[in-house]
Amino acid sequence: MPFERIIGMPQKGYCRHKLNKATSIEEKKFWQDAASDQSIFGTRLVVSAINGKNSRETN
Repeated sequence: MPFERIIGMPQKGYCRHKLNKATSIEEKKFWQDAASDQSIFGTRLVVSAINGKNSRETN
């Protein structure tokens, strides 16, 4: 939708600025991924994390 592009423009500009200021390859890759259209405009992005203290696995 067109309004998503307008709303996402500041975020994309911020990520590009951080990308240009990045000093390490790892940091540049992070900001490059963060500035991607999939990251900014993705509406079906799902993030899952497991805390090691609360995991079901026992050692």
